[in-house]
Amino acid sequence: MHVTSIPIAGIKFLSACVRFRANPITALKRFIKLCRDDLFSPDEIYFHRLLDPRIDNAVIRRMISKEKMLEPQLRLNPAGFRHHVDDKITFNGLCVRHGLPTPDIHAIFNRNSASKPNGTPSLRNLEDIERYLRDTSNTPIILKPADGHDGVGVDRLEKRGETWFDMHGGRVTPSLIFSRVQSPDTSRWIFQQVVDNHPEIAELSGALGLQTMRIRTVVNDNGQPELLGALLRLISGDNVYDNFRGGATGNMLAVLDVSDGRIVEVITSSKHHREINSITHHPGTKKQLIGFKIPHWEDVRTLALKASLSFRPLRCIGWDIAITAAGPMLIEGNLTWGILNRERDIYEYLQSMSTDT
Repeated sequence: MHVTSIPIAGIKFLSACVRFRANPITALKRFIKLCRDDLFSPDEIYFHRLLDPRIDNAVIRRMISKEKMLEPQLRLNPAGFRHHVDDKITFNGLCVRHGLPTPDIHAIFNRNSASKPNGTPSLRNLEDIERYLRDTSNTPIILKPADGHDGVGVDRLEKRGETWFDMHGGRVTPSLIFSRVQSPDTSRWIFQQVVDNHPEIAELSGALGLQTMRIRTVVNDNGQPELLGALLRLISGDNVYDNFRGGATGNMLAVLDVSDGRIVEVITSSKHHREINSITHHPGTKKQLIGFKIPHWEDVRTLALKASLSFRPLRCIGWDIAITAAGPMLIEGNLTWGILNRERDIYEYLQSMSTDT
């Protein structure tokens, strides 16, 4: 822990003790055990209210930390093949090869290479970007780093007349875009097809931003694909992305019954403290969330299971799947998909699997 963060950590700890009326010594012992033995991060402990004495040890034993879950996730996904999902250009090419519906990549900016993966137009300099934005008929489009994550660097660009605007309504020029893609963090960016929410999901949330499902699959030791769980990420307020980020965004995670695609639980972060809070209605639209059935659910299941076989030898993936009016579309895959810390049974199941399949 960084020295400057120690006072903040102390304040958060004391605040939790006061709110939960917890004995500080007992709470500190639990905190140390959760961090040292169970590998929970402080943020996980606070988010899941694990210092609340009303949450007994039997409940905590059914939980698993993200750090512990990493072991089977990485063990079942060979390092030499992880770029198949981490690299969005490679991921797109594999989806196309296996007939998995996924957004089209209209152009690739790569300042280090003029190669054209899958025949996609390649942009290398300001003049190429100027020409592309002037001539393309694709609008709106998504601009994002080819190896990005958590929505970082993603923008939605839309052309009105001869002028381009970003997702916040600001005017965008080729020079501004060229400056952005000079980021030292990545040399490759993609201009990608925009995907719109299914009308029922758009009505449920009232949000323009794409709201995806996180479908977690594993290929078992018999070579058969299985669904481990499913979530729908719902946008709250003026957010553009559906990322949850441990409750930092204020967005929601809707837990689904994988047998029928209905929402059975919805969690978000409380307004004043970044900790788990269950809700039943959307805070913006006031619509009932519990019981909502995901459109095209059987097609979603079929797509996730087909994708899990198509990306072998990677075996344990969290798929981000968008639901459109025409059906599900595969957005990306995640090797270290997030968890809700109530998944020790999944952890133990994955730990029991062989790496020889």
